[in-house]
Amino acid sequence: MLTNNKEILPDSLKLEFLRKLFFGLAMDTALNALTPEQMMEAHRFFWEKSLEFGIRSKGKDFKKEEITSRFTPISHFQKKMNCKNALQKCKGTDCFYTNPECAILRTRQQIEAIREAIFDMLEIKRVET
Repeated sequence: MLTNNKEILPDSLKLEFLRKLFFGLAMDTALNALTPEQMMEAHRFFWEKSLEFGIRSKGKDFKKEEITSRFTPISHFQKKMNCKNALQKCKGTDCFYTNPECAILRTRQQIEAIREAIFDMLEIKRVET
């Protein structure tokens, strides 16, 4: 298991994510190139940034549910993917090792939901089509 998060997701890539975010640009190319470990770290990065931007833009009125309510419920995602694993496996990181394609898809969807929340919080115009 890797312990140095800087090695997993370099600062240059985080800056690229922020640049694309602030300009409303698509991130497909950057996200497609990530390993499962990098995808987990990218999710963590976007999550932390969304909390930071939410608190900065709304102060005490900010609730993390403004972001998480945009996520597809795991049970619905599992059903859509015809997954037979226990719900707890999907909630954790086990799927990144047992079914990486599914885990990456779910994580990408959550990253997109987080991006949409950030767009709304910061009133960023989307350039992507």
